[in-house]
Amino acid sequence: HPYIVQKEPQTYQPVGQFFHCDINQLESHLFAFLNGWYVHNNAPITIFPSGVVIGSLLYAKKQYADILNACSSLSKQYKHSSMFDMASAICQDGFSVYIPEYVEFKQVVQLVNVVNSNSDLFINMKNVIVVGKNASLKFMHCDDTLEGGYTLINTATEIFLDEGASADYYNLES
Repeated sequence: HPYIVQKEPQTYQPVGQFFHCDINQLESHLFAFLNGWYVHNNAPITIFPSGVVIGSLLYAKKQYADILNACSSLSKQYKHSSMFDMASAICQDGFSVYIPEYVEFKQVVQLVNVVNSNSDLFINMKNVIVVGKNASLKFMHCDDTLEGGYTLINTATEIFLDEGASADYYNLES
């Protein structure tokens, strides 16, 4: 099937205007992508008082290169699938989560990738989650399609856990 890659993000649109999570009683920090691009209004990274850093992988690669380069070096030790390698090599954008040592991030971090396009899209994303020593994270990744084109979403997610760290990971599609 012929797909197109959206090479630039759309003009800023709060995803909350057209998407609402239907999971009852879920309290989360919601971060959104629209057609494979991180949605933000001039804040590509959110830094919490605890030192937790969450946001666009493209931006994080510039600001936190030392952490992400160390993870990339570790990742190269493992054989990945061709789809993983493709998403890593040609990702449009991606999601980055960094939890510092000894931080228990109690609220769920929810990543919602909304596809809202009549075009047939090929979306490549890479997500990198780093959880420091004795730290913890609950993470939920949701893909949701609102408009009718064909969509192929290829997402590579890497989770790096330091000594004593834990991460609960949930992946939902609708």
